[in-house]
Order: sequence, then structure tokens, then C-alpha cells
Amino acid sequence: NLSPNTVELYGFALDLLLKHLETAGISRIRNVTPRHISQYRLVLVRRKLAPATVQVCLRVVRLFFRHLESAQKILINPATDIPPVRAGRTLMPVPSEEDIERLLLSVDTSTPVGVRDRALLETAYSTGARLNELAGMELRDMDLKNGTLRVLGKGSVERIVPLGKSARAWLARYFREERPRLASAGTEKGVWIAEHGEGLS
Repeated sequence: NLSPNTVELYGFALDLLLKHLETAGISRIRNVTPRHISQYRLVLVRRKLAPATVQVCLRVVRLFFRHLESAQKILINPATDIPPVRAGRTLMPVPSEEDIERLLLSVDTSTPVGVRDRALLETAYSTGARLNELAGMELRDMDLKNGTLRVLGKGSVERIVPLGKSARAWLARYFREERPRLASAGTEKGVWIAEHGEGLS
């Protein structure tokens, strides 16, 4: 149940590892030593990847060799003592109320797409849903009567979040007036409809 982005990052980490081992002349996985893993760690750092990305890559390598060890493909796990890369925590900038107000008011709500965008922004602001969570929302997830939204998050973890008054009002208008105009066949289950009638990715 990992997200596509996580799967892609894991593949990136293992691909880098295999290229590093090929460069070092290693053709059999059982010949990998702790020294090779330490060198791989240096390769990651020298590529000037974000410390958090380096940490994930090293975690992937640990998981990979742990899997090989449990499957008895290797006798000694060379990745047990990889020193961690310390990453400073960076906080996302928080927009002010004025910033949010300007963003919401910048949408031209005289068009179907504008009403959709305003409803989407209001939903994001009201619920704190991630971009992927918003894109994956289906009609059955919305309960405007009770003012709740079912959100399917990372690892398919489901949560119910409240919808604010403004978000409910814009969603009601979008569903009543504009979504039927945007949805060409009327069979699209996704909440958000693109200009050509398909679900918004």
C-alpha cells in the first residue's frame, strides 16, 4: 500500500546502489561488504541530495539487505551498521489569513472551472487534505448534509474530516450548477472534473 511516489523513490535508491556496486566491480550480492555500503552512503551525500532523501535511500538499502538475509540469500548483512545522516527539520511556511483570502478571491468564479477551483481551494483550506488526497476524492466521500469528508490518506488510511461552512457552500454550488456541465458522460466518480469531462488528475 505504498504510494507511487514512495515506490519510485525506493526504485531510485536501489538503482543507485546497483550502479555503485557495478562500478566497484561487484557482480554477486553476497560479495557486498559494509565498506561498499559506506561508499554508497558517500555517493548519496556527494550527489547533494537532501538529507531526508539520503535517509530514505539508506533505509531502503537496510530493508533490501534485511529481506535478502531473511530469505537466506546472504549469510551476513552488510547494511546493519550504516551511520545515519543527520537532517535538520525544516518547517513548511505557513500562509497568513490575508494570503489565503487573496488566493481564494483571485479565482474567477464566473466560469464553471472557476467555481470548481474555488470549491477545491475551499476544501483544501477547510480540511488540510494533501494534493493526492484531493485528486482521489470520489462523490461518495462527500457528505454535505452532515458536513464531513472521507479522506483516503497514505497507506490507505481512512479518516473523516469536518467541512467548514464556506467549503460546504462552494461545494454545494459546484455540485448543483457546474459539475454537471463539466462532466460529459455523467459517469465520472471523481469529485473534480477537468474542462474536457474527465477526472482532474
